[in-house]
Amino acid sequence: SLCSSTRCLRHSARTITILSAMSRLTSVVAPLVAASLVAHGAASRTGQTLTAQGKQSICGSPEIWNILSVDSTVEGVRGIKWSKIVAKADDHISTKKAEMKVLEAEIAGLDESIAAALEQEKAQPTTEDQLKELINAGVAAFGNVADAQSSMCGKPPMKPRHPRGTYRKSQEAFKGAATAFFTGEFRLAGDFLSICKSMLVGSQPTDGNYCVQLCQIYMDTAQELSDESVGSVGGTTSDELIKKRAAAVEAHSAAENAVAACASSREAFASLKEKIEGLRDTVDKRFYAVQDAEYDLLDARADLGDLEELIQGEGAALADAMKVLAEAGINVADAKEALKDARDTEAALETLVKETDESLEKVQQGLSSAKNADKIIEQLKMAVEAIAEKMYLLFDRQALQPVREIGIHEGLNLDEYFHKDVNSLRSAGVMRDAVGALDGFCKGEAKASFDAVKGMIDLSPLCQIGEPAEIKTGVVKAVDARVATVKETLTRVMSWMDPYKGQHTVTPEMLKDFQKKGEPIGLRKTVGVYDHSGFFSKYLKEWTVHGDFLARIARLKAVIDELAMNVSNLKDRLAHFKAKLVEAMKVREAARDKLEQAVNAQGLAESSKEALQTKLREMNEQGVAMQKKIDEYERALADALKRYEEAQRNLVATYTEATSFLETLPDEEPVEMLESTSAQALVEVQSLREELKSAQMHFAEIEARLTAATAH
Repeated sequence: SLCSSTRCLRHSARTITILSAMSRLTSVVAPLVAASLVAHGAASRTGQTLTAQGKQSICGSPEIWNILSVDSTVEGVRGIKWSKIVAKADDHISTKKAEMKVLEAEIAGLDESIAAALEQEKAQPTTEDQLKELINAGVAAFGNVADAQSSMCGKPPMKPRHPRGTYRKSQEAFKGAATAFFTGEFRLAGDFLSICKSMLVGSQPTDGNYCVQLCQIYMDTAQELSDESVGSVGGTTSDELIKKRAAAVEAHSAAENAVAACASSREAFASLKEKIEGLRDTVDKRFYAVQDAEYDLLDARADLGDLEELIQGEGAALADAMKVLAEAGINVADAKEALKDARDTEAALETLVKETDESLEKVQQGLSSAKNADKIIEQLKMAVEAIAEKMYLLFDRQALQPVREIGIHEGLNLDEYFHKDVNSLRSAGVMRDAVGALDGFCKGEAKASFDAVKGMIDLSPLCQIGEPAEIKTGVVKAVDARVATVKETLTRVMSWMDPYKGQHTVTPEMLKDFQKKGEPIGLRKTVGVYDHSGFFSKYLKEWTVHGDFLARIARLKAVIDELAMNVSNLKDRLAHFKAKLVEAMKVREAARDKLEQAVNAQGLAESSKEALQTKLREMNEQGVAMQKKIDEYERALADALKRYEEAQRNLVATYTEATSFLETLPDEEPVEMLESTSAQALVEVQSLREELKSAQMHFAEIEARLTAATAH
């Protein structure tokens, strides 16, 4: 039955190869021949695999790599067509699995064919002496070979003459002997016809010679009986079938490795997609929250501007009213004093409005700058994560995939292929027997021969091989040492399949913690391969938890904290502003009351009274409008502060943990903090983006590192 795993298929192929060789060779040389066949076939297939590998890419084609790399900008990373990548990967996996099913069926068929071929080929080929014995048995009817040759196998009138029917009796005699001979142990081989003619025709003419026809009948009979006992070997030999099976097993292994590699890449794509889309959603959420706060602050400033205009209008109305009273020449000192107080109060309020507007503007600008810096940082992280994943995929495709193709993969257990006890191997026994035979030969036949010529030349050093036991022990130790070296080399090669090679202290839990604290996902995969490249050492390294970039980003919290302080100051200023506004409204009401009293005062000219009544109505209308605008302003400002606090929470949440974890790191060189102004923070972050764009300048160094890694 067909084995369920590629390793089982490989072992089965090796077993059949050895059995086939042993059926035709002596027990001493069989293991050597079998090993030679396996090694040569593996080397040939490896060369073909490595040649073909150079033309392949992720999941069997360059399309996925092209999709990932078509646009390396931040916008391009956000717009990666993940569904198309997944579809390509799934299609490749399905295709390879279908290939595996076809190959499994082919291997099962080849197993049956190999078994049948081995059954046919287990019989030994006939020798020339065996064929001559069969021919002698047939010509016994003529007496002997000489009589058969001289009589041309009974052709009249050749002599000696034989009774009629002797020719046919010879056929029956040959068939009887051949039937007894071809029982499955031997198969017809050699040039039977030539041997028969040399015996029976000899120097006689062939024209009309009955022996020519008799030899043909003998051969046909022998071939028929041989085929009946062991079958025909005219088809594909077991060796050819075994080679086909080995190729099919290797193709099955390659398809299986391709499925595993593509599935691994697909998981990496899914992880990258989840992270990038998560960052994108986070960026959008925080951006919209800050944007809403900006709009509300802008509305509040607009309402404050309208209020300022109303206050100015109120001040003008008060001034006009005082002018009318002064021109009237009537003693309305109380009204004048009240109007003056209202005018002074509203002048102070106007100044306070301007200062409040300046505070609102400062908060709005700071919030906008922090929003832009925050957005760019998250976009940068998306770009860095995409670059890190592409860098590791490049290494995997160029260095690891060819290694998987030759059977060295992540789950390979070397102990299953290397025997723990070399002495227990059959080949070790053959070696021990060979050493013993050499020692016995030297001590016996060789010694006697060398002693005979000792007077002329000393040949004894040729047999000074040492103690057989020491030789056997030394050979086994040498093999053990070489096995250890080979296993060490393979283990070193396999170590490159660990994406976190060289980071012995890093655990999966630590990786999650690093990413939670801001480290781009996939960054740690680039450390082992690219740690000496300029791009990693000068840029990517700074994104690790011990690097400079996360420390800088954490300092953005200081900028946001300053905004919080500005808003706190703004709230205090607004409380003072509101108190002044209430005071101004009271003073204004008192002034209006005094003005109404003045309007009703005796002796005031009708024209002045009418002018004052007009101003009074105007002040009343302005008062209503001002109160309405104050209500609108308070609502807009409340919404703005609520939006701002929400936006601030979203921004601060990103950096609070980074700040706390930085405090626990070992002492290193102090990192340069971002300046407290939001504009400078934005410039700083934008400079990081420019550094990211320079990544292409370092790709030559990356390729050199890849070449060095592959060579080792």
